[in-house]
Amino acid sequence: MDTFQYQRKKKQESEEKIINALGGKERRFTELLRRTGLSRPVLSAHMKRMQKEGKVKKIRQKNQRPRYKLVAGALKHGYIRRILFSVLSTQLFNDVFAATGSGAWSDEEFVRRVSKKIGVLAIFVLYAGLSIGREDPEEGGKWIEDAFGTLIQKYAWRRCFFRQILGGEYDLKHPVILQEPVAPEFSGELVRLPEAFVHGLTAKILSELPEISQDKMEAFKRSLEEVYPKEMEKLNKILVLIEHESEVKS
Repeated sequence: MDTFQYQRKKKQESEEKIINALGGKERRFTELLRRTGLSRPVLSAHMKRMQKEGKVKKIRQKNQRPRYKLVAGALKHGYIRRILFSVLSTQLFNDVFAATGSGAWSDEEFVRRVSKKIGVLAIFVLYAGLSIGREDPEEGGKWIEDAFGTLIQKYAWRRCFFRQILGGEYDLKHPVILQEPVAPEFSGELVRLPEAFVHGLTAKILSELPEISQDKMEAFKRSLEEVYPKEMEKLNKILVLIEHESEVKS
């Protein structure tokens, strides 16, 4: 990897951390330092760049420290939109998280509620991926492969599950210290995935699908909204924020 590729990779990694940390909220610089793990000079440089590019807005209020937030519709890169969707989609599980901390749900109720929400999110991502893939198979394929079951989403589901099993918030016996690289490294190739599971296959399938009428797509979406009105309302708001709604309806 040459110097330019390395710098571009580090820039993308830092930008992903900032987007993850901001999500759909306003946060102070000190909060971003803690959430991203970036050094003060590095975070400051990226925040200035992202403000200049129109991705982040600094909000100043009298007698308060400035806050930062993502600019709706300014995040054009597909990978950034998928990251932001991954972060915001965990909002579907806020009521689950609250209930697992209060002991309000039995295990049976927890299973029923979580299964429903994970199911509707999965179907929604499949629908969005197919809709986007009609015009852009590569991007639609990435949505289907990368926008559901992400590390961020699974982190949220795991927190809910552990709280339900343990009867509320819990403490670890000892703190877990993460060091780089976080993921274990292996020499050689541990497992070779079958061709059916490699990244990029979905894009090839989307590019070869028969023509699907817009009426059929809209009818399916209406069905989702009838069966899951509250969940779909939240998911539609997320798409508006990241400017995919127009693509889904196109």
